[in-house]
Amino acid sequence: MIGICPQGADATWQSWRRGTLVTNDRVDTMADGGGSRPIIEALEDMRDLVDDIWLVDEASIEDGMRLGLEHLGLLLEPAGALGLAAAYARRDQWTQDASIATILTGANPSPTLTDSLLAAFTAN
Repeated sequence: MIGICPQGADATWQSWRRGTLVTNDRVDTMADGGGSRPIIEALEDMRDLVDDIWLVDEASIEDGMRLGLEHLGLLLEPAGALGLAAAYARRDQWTQDASIATILTGANPSPTLTDSLLAAFTAN
């Protein structure tokens, strides 16, 4: 299993890699649902379940949200599009018969982000 974190809120990634709780004073991402302080119980659970954690940048998060809207008709919040963003950003790594699953959540993007996403979608 692969976990996904935004680069601008990488406290979970850092904590998982270091084996100790790491917190960030500041979150710098549109996917602020990732937060700045991981939940210690979640980190403990991850030790036995997660093989790796990938970081995604802001452009990839936007791609994930756009793909959700264009291909699935889903208006995803940024944190809810992280899995799709990572799968798309790493699409060159997948074989034709690869099976990929991700959870897509939320319809809670900011009004400004929603407006820009819808404007880009309708412009095409």
